[in-house]
Amino acid sequence: MSSRDPFVEIGAGKPVFREGETGTEMYLIESGQVQLAGPGTNDVLGPGDFFGEDFLLDGKPRVCTATVTESARQWPGRGYRGKPRNRPGNDAPSA
Repeated sequence: MSSRDPFVEIGAGKPVFREGETGTEMYLIESGQVQLAGPGTNDVLGPGDFFGEDFLLDGKPRVCTATVTESARQWPGRGYRGKPRNRPGNDAPSA
C-alpha cells in the first residue's frame, strides 16, 4: 500500500486549466475553492465538488477556465478516452 498523497496543492490565483485546452484530467476538490468562468458559466466550487469531467463524455476542448480562488487541495483523476466497446444488446441500428 502506497503512502503517497494523491492530492495536489494549488495556490490561490493559479489556473487549473484554461478554456480551449485539451482535457486530460477531472478534479475533485478536498479543500479550498475553484472558480469556473467561461461563456454562460460563472460558478464557484468547494470541498466535495468535482469539475473538468466533460472531456470524458465528448472529448472536446475545455469550455471554461478553472482558477483557484482559495488555496486548494485537489485530486487530479486521469480519465479514459477510448472508444466505447461493443456490448451485446447495443447493436441496434441507428435511425
